[in-house]
Amino acid sequence: MDPRTREGLLAEAAASFAMVLVAGGTAATERATGVGPVGVALAYGLAVAAADAALSPPALGNPAVCLAGWARGERTARSSAALLGAELAGAVAAALALSVVLPPDLARVSALGTPTPAPGLSPWRALAAEVLGTFLVALCALGPRGRDRSAAAGAATAAAALLALPLSGAALNPARAFGPALVSGTWTSWWVPWAGPVAGAALAAPLAGSDSIRGRDRR
Repeated sequence: MDPRTREGLLAEAAASFAMVLVAGGTAATERATGVGPVGVALAYGLAVAAADAALSPPALGNPAVCLAGWARGERTARSSAALLGAELAGAVAAALALSVVLPPDLARVSALGTPTPAPGLSPWRALAAEVLGTFLVALCALGPRGRDRSAAAGAATAAAALLALPLSGAALNPARAFGPALVSGTWTSWWVPWAGPVAGAALAAPLAGSDSIRGRDRR
């Protein structure tokens, strides 16, 4: 494995870890801390922006965005599969960390912050919320890398989370749901945070600009 590929994998794993740790942890402790949906959404967006800005290479830790990039020809299927594996591994590591840090009762009741559709809401409505929310996120996430993208992706994530939290739980990222779901054993409507974000990112892919399409980011 060449150094650039290794750095990319580590960056995606780290971004996913940070995102799930902060977003999942904030969601799990929402009632105890009183931060409310606004606090949860803000923490999610800040984690995404900070990780993307701080890591080298920049990374978002989002399998839906990764798959959309592959569909646009930005990277090979093999590279995309490796990145997706790194993102999911980072998410599981973060969920394991939360299971150690959170009190057992809180970890069990909150399912480690696993995003799930609101009680009584049709899974299809939750799916629509994930599609629309991730569409907004992907429009920014698929753009040229840099601090502008980091800020835009973070702001879009926070705004989309405010929209989707009361409906779908605001995964907006398959890794955000996968890690906590796997560790907590919570698989309620598990397909929603996969199908919704992947579809939303796919819809955004043809509309978003990208420096990689201009040949500066082919891995």
